[in-house]
Amino acid sequence: MKKMITLRLKHLFGPGTILLFFLLSLVSQKVSATVTFPGGSRQTFSICEGLTFNLTSGPDVVSVNESVAGSTDVWSIVTGPVTGSLSGFSTSVSSVGGLTTPGGLSYTAALASAGLDSFTIQVTNGTFTTTTTIVVTVNPLPAIGPITGITHQCVGASTTLSSTAGGTWSTTNPAVATINTSGVITGISPGTVTVFYIITNSFSCTNVQSTTDTVLSVPTVSAPSGASSVCVGASITLTDATAGGTWSARNGNATVNSSGVVTGVSAGTDAIIYSVTNSCGTASDSITVTISGTSIAPIAPSGTVNVCVGGTTAMSDATAGGTWAISNGTGTATISSSGVVTGGSVGTVTVFYSTGGCATPVSQVVNVITVPSTPSAITGTTTICTGNCTTLSSATSGGTWASSNTAVATVTAAGGVVCAGGTAGTTTITYTVSNSCGSSFITTTFTVNGAPGTPSAITGSTTICTGSTTTLFDGTAGGTWSTSASGICSVNSASGVITGVSAGSATITYTVANGCGSAFATTNITVITTPTTPPAISGPSFVCIGSTITLSDATAGGTWTSTVTAAATVGAASGIVTGVAAGT
Repeated sequence: MKKMITLRLKHLFGPGTILLFFLLSLVSQKVSATVTFPGGSRQTFSICEGLTFNLTSGPDVVSVNESVAGSTDVWSIVTGPVTGSLSGFSTSVSSVGGLTTPGGLSYTAALASAGLDSFTIQVTNGTFTTTTTIVVTVNPLPAIGPITGITHQCVGASTTLSSTAGGTWSTTNPAVATINTSGVITGISPGTVTVFYIITNSFSCTNVQSTTDTVLSVPTVSAPSGASSVCVGASITLTDATAGGTWSARNGNATVNSSGVVTGVSAGTDAIIYSVTNSCGTASDSITVTISGTSIAPIAPSGTVNVCVGGTTAMSDATAGGTWAISNGTGTATISSSGVVTGGSVGTVTVFYSTGGCATPVSQVVNVITVPSTPSAITGTTTICTGNCTTLSSATSGGTWASSNTAVATVTAAGGVVCAGGTAGTTTITYTVSNSCGSSFITTTFTVNGAPGTPSAITGSTTICTGSTTTLFDGTAGGTWSTSASGICSVNSASGVITGVSAGSATITYTVANGCGSAFATTNITVITTPTTPPAISGPSFVCIGSTITLSDATAGGTWTSTVTAAATVGAASGIVTGVAAGT
């Protein structure tokens, strides 16, 4: 091939000579393009356990010499390490020729892996590939124990830290704390620092332990904030800008928990204390909380309370310091600041007493009343006999009963039961309705009757003829007449007129009665037969003066009379007529 190029050069030598030499140069470069590790096919470096080694620095074991600019070099792992680890593979670089260095390739030694480790990598530019084996010496870290000792102290005080011998001590901020070569750490100002203890061995490997140290001063505390009053049984929450403190209460009027929640226990005041403590001392601040009670004594008087229209009644409460108010309902009233209620109109009102704060107001209903109206009429039986009882009533409830003459009748005050005694007569029964404003009443006359007495004796004619009448009398009024034999005589029950019916005798009774009994008087009546008219008188019908004549009648037992004795007289039994003077 080399001969062919030479022949072409001979033939083409002339004006195109420069172009031919350029082409020849490119072909020659392509044919001889190489990539090589400057360190050769075996390289070494050392590293401490646990550290990461940049493969391109101190020493550079991955850069290559590239003979051709513009080629792409690719790094990859052929054989990985046994204990350590590689990072960044695979990677590529577009080379400009010469020493070509990749970025980001590293080896990390594992902890507790002291000894030899190795790995092989290769680089290719597409035409040529080269490899190198890198042997790593992993050096051990020095042994180091943990830092022990007290890691807090007050400003100006010191504590001693310790660890494995042979190291050096340091802090991150000497303005807060300093530490000497013996591990004595001294607080300078409040704050925290990190303390380092470093040991370096003969391989220049270092091992580090660290701890945090706190420098304290006597604490300061801000004042608690939040509400300064609470009701008994209720809670409030206090806070404090200083963290890490504890809460407490000075006396038993309130309790406080670890979160600053204050609960009222009994009325009064209590100091709620917030304290912050560290090893250098304790600081406290407090807030006074007022605990208010939640109860008010009942209003007196209690129960049913009345006030008259235009009248007054005084209310009171054992809990001092409150205010009075009134709410009108069906009635109206006013109340003074001292609790005096004045009635306005009939109905109910509600009186309130409040002390404000936590306590719930108490109340009392007051009835506004007036003099009661006249009760409704008394109903029931108002006449009874001695020894009996009856019950009176009124549609108006709540009243009381009374009798004006208890010798005649008594009455139960609540029930209206009227009982007659042994004395007949009348009494006034009164029904009274009362309230604190006055009373009204209604009355009725109540009569007590006894059984009637025996009537007085009957007077009047007790003999009558059949067909004739006669009237009987009794001094006791109001009675009725009756006969024992209406076939002998009849009697008018009201007037006492007796009529003869047939000859004989009968008993006439005069009876006086009432609802409580009856009494009577009697008399006997004789009825005789009325005689019939005699037959005609016989004898002379004239007589001389001074002379006599005798008259007769067939009916015996009669008597004779003269109507004009100046003219003539007659013997009553004999019927002898004597002429006295001329006439008839």
